[in-house]
Amino acid sequence: MPQAHRPQGGPAGTGQELRPGRLVVSAFEVAVERPVAGPSRAASGIMRQFLRFSAVGASGVGVNMAAFALLNLAAPYAVAFAGAFVTAASTNFLLNRVWTFRGQATPARVQYLRFLLVSAFVLGFDLLVLAALVEHAGAPEMVAALLTIAVATPISFLGNRFWSFADVAPGQAVGQTAVRGLGSTARAD
Repeated sequence: MPQAHRPQGGPAGTGQELRPGRLVVSAFEVAVERPVAGPSRAASGIMRQFLRFSAVGASGVGVNMAAFALLNLAAPYAVAFAGAFVTAASTNFLLNRVWTFRGQATPARVQYLRFLLVSAFVLGFDLLVLAALVEHAGAPEMVAALLTIAVATPISFLGNRFWSFADVAPGQAVGQTAVRGLGSTARAD
């Protein structure tokens, strides 16, 4: 079989090393290139999840701020913030389950309970930061609420990534694609 051309480096922009692989389909063997598995792929999978989590969180900020503004008309700011937080956390759970951490084996009710427990912990942290900003630093309530959310986001991500949605792998290995319908066995080495 002729030698396949081997490009230098990995796919554009990935910084990954390539190694030869094989794809066997019936009597044909085709040389393929694929990235070498390594910690950089796992890290990029977690980063992708963090970016998705942050995008969901950004939509949650809108929900949170709208609910906070409405509740703050009739309740003290801490109570209004807690109610807004629960509202945003519930919408964020649904979006994170179907987009950020999709492919879960754990039942939704278990994940939701875990998500709410992480959210309750983060809410306690949020309220401490919020009170410090409003009561001690003199920040306006809406500005303090936004700053509080920004500070708590990484804590919330870590708790949810590694506990609420713990059964989710950060990404599938590149090159692990099942080939179906060919009438013969196909596999990537």
